[in-house]
Amino acid sequence: MTLTKLHPLFFFTLLLPSFFSLQAQDSTTVRQMIATLSSSEMHGRSIAYDGEYKAAEYIRSIFRETKAEPLGNDYFQSYNFPGFAMEGNVSLSINGMELNPFDDYRIYPFSMSLDKQDIPVISADPIILINKEKREKFIKKNSEKFKNSFIYFDISMLDEMKDKYQADQIRLAIYFLSISRKNQYFDVLGYLIGDTKLPVIGLSGTTHERPYAYIQVIAKKMKKAKTLSVSYNNRFVAHKANNVVAKIEGVRQPDSMIVFTAHYDHIGCMGKDVIFHGAHDNASGTATVLSLAQYYSKNPSDYTMVFCLFSGEEGGLRGSNHFADEPLIELEKVKMLLNLDMMCGGSEGIMVVNSREGIPSFYYDKLVKINNEKQYLPAVKSRPNTSNSDHFPFTEKGVNALFIYTMGGPSGGYHEYTDTEENCGLSQWENIFHLIIDWVDVMTSSNK
Repeated sequence: MTLTKLHPLFFFTLLLPSFFSLQAQDSTTVRQMIATLSSSEMHGRSIAYDGEYKAAEYIRSIFRETKAEPLGNDYFQSYNFPGFAMEGNVSLSINGMELNPFDDYRIYPFSMSLDKQDIPVISADPIILINKEKREKFIKKNSEKFKNSFIYFDISMLDEMKDKYQADQIRLAIYFLSISRKNQYFDVLGYLIGDTKLPVIGLSGTTHERPYAYIQVIAKKMKKAKTLSVSYNNRFVAHKANNVVAKIEGVRQPDSMIVFTAHYDHIGCMGKDVIFHGAHDNASGTATVLSLAQYYSKNPSDYTMVFCLFSGEEGGLRGSNHFADEPLIELEKVKMLLNLDMMCGGSEGIMVVNSREGIPSFYYDKLVKINNEKQYLPAVKSRPNTSNSDHFPFTEKGVNALFIYTMGGPSGGYHEYTDTEENCGLSQWENIFHLIIDWVDVMTSSNK
């Protein structure tokens, strides 16, 4: 999408870097960036409504204002991946009663498009998923109805089951039902999974089209369910994504690099009315990296500072994997990579991932020492490495990398539409920012 097609408010946000570049790095500045990135105009920064591209353009505008040197093609490193875009109206009713989107039901982002009224609902005991004899009996009884029906599995009782092994087996079977690329066992229009609490939705499993819909629903809304009416449009597309990357040349040792990373994408929307704003995850980390770029543009370091804002994290670290495989810098010159993800809140301090072994543990100890001396945060805690964010592809390449996220609130929740700028607490943000700056000073001064 070209800029001429964007919402009028978007042009105003492009002017923001000019204003904020004149200000000191503070929580007011970063809050405005978070507000822009998590605004409704960004539609959750995913494929739908070109939200991810709008966010990339906004980030590029800030890099330009900071006079950071572009990497890639005018700050963009482009690559492709398949995915889904759910746009337009979304509705679902049971026995003619309209349910509330997201709070009452969640349509999984890989579900095939549907616009159909009065679909028969066939209720089934979830035990048939792990008992072949009972499953075959169920299929024999209902197979002629499958093609135009939904099967409903109520799993709300699993937590109360005495046989915990059997309950776990059913949960595993439900999971496999959701990730199968084709209908497993039942040639139906889709599946309804009823539970007392709806699970978190992500973008895993969105690289392939499915011949069915998969919908989680509050179980009590399904009492005596006979028919389902559902309407939504979900496009499977070949998506062109962009990592947004820049650098600020070092003054004395430009061949040594500190890399700051964050992912700017989020999980998009469930139609036009349910937007996953992603303020905490991860407009906050993105805004922090942009604030670091603004700081180092005015206060150049001895080392080169590299700023990588990745797309495609929510679907499986796609952007960071692409950059790690096709780097725009020499990875062997990276002294340390610091990944920032979920930076709202922090009332309990920060967690540092990949901080217990090797050289990263040495850098972690420096963070702890600085925090103990300056008393920036309540705690700086340690956790072993895991593949839960964009630092991980670089650790696989032998790059020393740490990943920081905040502990404690306030924030708007994880993968919820309530993850908005208004719910993003930033009382600890300036302390985190100063801790990072002090830490970089120590890292870059130790080798002078």
